[in-house]
Amino acid sequence: MGAAALSRGLSPRPRCAPALLRISRALLSEVRAHAAATFPEECCGFLLGEAAGDDRTVRAVVRAANTFAPPELRARHYAYDPLALVRAEEEQAARGFEHVGFYHSHPTGVARPSEYDRLHAGFAGQSYLIVAVTAKGPGEAASFALSADRTFKSEELLVLP
Repeated sequence: MGAAALSRGLSPRPRCAPALLRISRALLSEVRAHAAATFPEECCGFLLGEAAGDDRTVRAVVRAANTFAPPELRARHYAYDPLALVRAEEEQAARGFEHVGFYHSHPTGVARPSEYDRLHAGFAGQSYLIVAVTAKGPGEAASFALSADRTFKSEELLVLP
């Protein structure tokens, strides 16, 4: 871990430790609110912040529209406009943030990647935050890192005050 990462308050972790996604309670609440607002469809968006190896810290979340077609399948799938990601990255770069991952919801499901998620995830080394949501509201949140062999590895989700 470089001096810049240490100066940003990211503490070194043992190399055998699982990947880590840090997110504030307020930002996680924004993701959960997005999931509730789009239910019964999946929501999606981008995680921006700082990365130091397998440690990622979310400093901003940016909502994206679920553009999956046909719309009647949005309860089980999501897609976003790639230009929305480019715009989000450009807007956050001025604040010194980079793209560290994605988020989406699983309506009436569990906070685990689906086979569809695995097949369509496009960014190895990124975090994929998933929030389960039902008609009663958002539930469990969990995060996973996509490896180069296209498998998801569970990563520690550390919710900060």
